[in-house]
Amino acid sequence: MKTMNVHSPHSSMKHLDRVHIIMPIHNVPYDSFKRAIQSVMRQSFRKWRLTIIESEESVALSSVRKEYATDASIEDSRIVYKVQKRPGVSAARNEAIAEENTPLIAFLDGDDWWEPQYLEIMAGSAFAKPNTDMFFCRAVYQNIVVSQITGANDVHILPFEEYEDIEYVHEDLMHYYFMTTPVYPSGLVVRREAMEQVGNFDETLNRVEDVDLLMKLTMPDFETGIARKILYLPYDLMFRDMSKEDTKVPAWNTPEEFQDILVSRYPLPWPHSKPEHISEIEWSCILDLTANLRS
Repeated sequence: MKTMNVHSPHSSMKHLDRVHIIMPIHNVPYDSFKRAIQSVMRQSFRKWRLTIIESEESVALSSVRKEYATDASIEDSRIVYKVQKRPGVSAARNEAIAEENTPLIAFLDGDDWWEPQYLEIMAGSAFAKPNTDMFFCRAVYQNIVVSQITGANDVHILPFEEYEDIEYVHEDLMHYYFMTTPVYPSGLVVRREAMEQVGNFDETLNRVEDVDLLMKLTMPDFETGIARKILYLPYDLMFRDMSKEDTKVPAWNTPEEFQDILVSRYPLPWPHSKPEHISEIEWSCILDLTANLRS
């Protein structure tokens, strides 16, 4: 596992673009919510704005998150709290996105949190790679093991995804790679222009909306075969808790129906559909990665 002995690609952060952070929340545990906000406020990179957008149902269940966010916004004017107007997590994110016009957009779920260098490294990478539209890091979680002898807590840091095989995938084939390998929104930074080009999040989806967005962003252009560029930063910068159903609004479709929607929108690769500029080895890698999806 990579350690945190990393630095921003640019020591002079004054040249880096401001980042708009989107945080949708629904019935998130209060302590987790506070932890997420505090991780933003501890960022070494200070040019950010945080838009917290909470579902009406969540506010009706408890007002403590609203009260905390309101107090935080008084303390720090970069924090904005809103109650969403349209239903679903996709609509929540889209409503929050419309609140700003900064070049870079970051996402942080209310039960996840960042290392203090997260934004510095992400914004610095965006500055260093102006032709790259998306940047993501590895997601990790804390596994707390309690000793049966002493009762002491031992915290283990474990990766969700290693992305070990990503270096073997052609940059124009990432669309296929992400069919089997997730990128979590809380570890993703995207240029606003790219988001606007694909129409932001699909508001007809309240599950798999993050997968759908990533597929739209990385799918190659139909005529040229060239895709938007995405850069993997192999650092442990984002922590996440396992998702719980009570922190989500009820699903509008069954898991099978959501999966069918994705398959219909993003067809699987076939041996005969290899783009001309892709080598046989690179194409074989993709076919191997997606083989299990055909069953």
